[in-house]
Amino acid sequence: MMHSMERRNLSYGIGLIIILIFWLVLGSSLTASLIPVLQMWFPDLSLREPGREPVGYFLLAQAGFVMLAAGILLAASRIPDLGIRGLFTDKRHIRFRLFTGSILLWLVLLGVISAFGMLIFPQETELTFSAPEFFTFLPLVLIFTPVQAGSEELLFRSYLRRWASGIPGVRNPGVLIPLSGALFLAAHLQNPEIQAFGGAVFIYGYYFLFGCLLMALTIHDRGVEAAAGIHTANNLFSLLILSYEGAVLPSPAVFTTGSLNPAASLAALVIAAPAYLKLREYLRLSN
Repeated sequence: MMHSMERRNLSYGIGLIIILIFWLVLGSSLTASLIPVLQMWFPDLSLREPGREPVGYFLLAQAGFVMLAAGILLAASRIPDLGIRGLFTDKRHIRFRLFTGSILLWLVLLGVISAFGMLIFPQETELTFSAPEFFTFLPLVLIFTPVQAGSEELLFRSYLRRWASGIPGVRNPGVLIPLSGALFLAAHLQNPEIQAFGGAVFIYGYYFLFGCLLMALTIHDRGVEAAAGIHTANNLFSLLILSYEGAVLPSPAVFTTGSLNPAASLAALVIAAPAYLKLREYLRLSN
């Protein structure tokens, strides 16, 4: 007879298979089917040259994440000790104030840090604001970025934490936090910035530490609200405020730098993380 722990692990394992099928198989199929549809509105849309139609390419890139979100919700609904609400929090209610407050606070911190960087190295940043392109892009980014960032957080933080909570050894934060960071890094190894700076330890360190920070917050909060808020803010900032040439998602951001600086990105994360923790306590975001 199968023990309860074995049944639980089997449920989560089957759930993970469902998630991966939705994300990698159905997501890829949806992406492929959307290309000719989007080319009706964005005739220069190209997977090889995403910068030619940044709005169309952005929409195309969201297909996989929409399917990822659908797969996670479906899988969670079929796991008895998880459920859809359990994906987001162990509390009785989802803490939207923690989510939105984390978005705003992280955006402010990134803005302040980036402003100092621009003052010190003004020659490396160019004002690229174009009102028509920016305001066309803005509503799409505000709609889809929380889905994209949130779906990654539900998988790499929430689903992983809830599965590991029943596995002795793995549920130890000293194991779970670096495991989440390593998986998050692995999932982004094909990003253009990692391909470009593959020999630089800073770019690997950035993704690994970012994943570790978000898992540590998820464990502490017993919910994914803060992690999803920070991840959403991080992506909003890079899409709308400060982008760089060769970004994974080209966008009509207000400012653009010539290239990504992995060391500066890692330094910004190291500065922003403790500042966020102090300020969120002062603002009582988690209350």
